Amino acid sequence: MILSFLVRWASCWMVLVLADRLLSEIASRPPQILVMIALCLSFVGTAVYYLLTPARSLSTLLLIDLILYAWVLLGISYAIPWFFISHSAALTMGLLLTALEWMFYRVIHLQEATK
Repeated sequence: MILSFLVRWASCWMVLVLADRLLSEIASRPPQILVMIALCLSFVGTAVYYLLTPARSLSTLLLIDLILYAWVLLGISYAIPWFFISHSAALTMGLLLTALEWMFYRVIHLQEATK
């Protein structure tokens, strides 16, 4: 569980840094705030994975991840004045993070299938 949290945190942080550099709809004044946002996103992703995996299909989990990631990013944008993200950028970031989650699920299921 800790390893999956750390992998999610690193991937969220890399996507946030890349998007902060490339997208004009994201503005974060101190760069350290991206680390905190990545921690929040990885906590949400890990919690959703471990709470909902036994009861849901993969496509349902990915749709829930997309919506939750966008909501968390928009909520952080409203709560923290040093971080701004538009609605379209939040959905784009949610889509990118959901694609990473899908790859993460594939790796986990391939490892379980080879055991």
